[in-house]
Amino acid sequence: MYMLRSYDFFPHQQDAVALAFREPQEAFPEHTHDFNEIFIVDGGSGIHVLNDFPYAINCGMFFYISANDRHLFEQVDDLNLVNILYRPNEEFTFIKNFTHLLPKPEEGCVWNISPKLKKELKQMLEDMNRDEEQEPLIEQCRKEMLFLKMLLLLRQGRYRVSHSDSNQDKLQQILLFLQQHALDDINWESLAERFFITPRTLHRQFLNHTGQTPQKYLNHLRLNRAKYQIQSTDQTLTEIAFACGFSDSNNFSTSFKKAFGVSPSHMRKSMQFN
Repeated sequence: MYMLRSYDFFPHQQDAVALAFREPQEAFPEHTHDFNEIFIVDGGSGIHVLNDFPYAINCGMFFYISANDRHLFEQVDDLNLVNILYRPNEEFTFIKNFTHLLPKPEEGCVWNISPKLKKELKQMLEDMNRDEEQEPLIEQCRKEMLFLKMLLLLRQGRYRVSHSDSNQDKLQQILLFLQQHALDDINWESLAERFFITPRTLHRQFLNHTGQTPQKYLNHLRLNRAKYQIQSTDQTLTEIAFACGFSDSNNFSTSFKKAFGVSPSHMRKSMQFN
């Protein structure tokens, strides 16, 4: 497994924070780091597998990745990321004890932000990325202060949907909800009511944003979950099909082959062979 090293990404040894703009982010195999990172999805789509858990990622999502996490990117489609790389808390010079601004384990590591906040953050990150001709210690201070402000904005920006939010904001929250509840029974009318949107608008927003109907998008999440259970567990294919929300194993096999070009049984055999 790859390990990405800080000396390849941090311009100076004393730097505690660095940026990497992936435009585009190509498919990348599973890896870890000797640093932490936050990445914001600035455009496009793809599958992000974090510690064997697949997420279908879209614009506006962001992830907190710890150094000991394993993750990879695949099925990318014009995926653009902004990566904020940072060392452990104790290696910062001018700010201390910012860990309370990071999510607690029970809060999860994936969130959505509004387009307005994403634009504000991107401008801040472009400012951080700009080299200014001043003594190194002052430049280090400037970047650490911007990093702290960014953490605060992200903490405050994990909004709860309300009547006043735009339909796009509501859809972002629905996409995140589905990531976390893909294996549950979903009633689309109840879901639309929960997020203050009409079923018709929900359907239209899904088509505009993902190119898929809500049910096809949900099946896409379930199939990706099934794929990684096939690759990483000893469960039978029938058990995986039912666990991932498919009531008919034949329908599961047909849908799986259409999505990945290979049947579940052939994928399992290839994993056993390797």
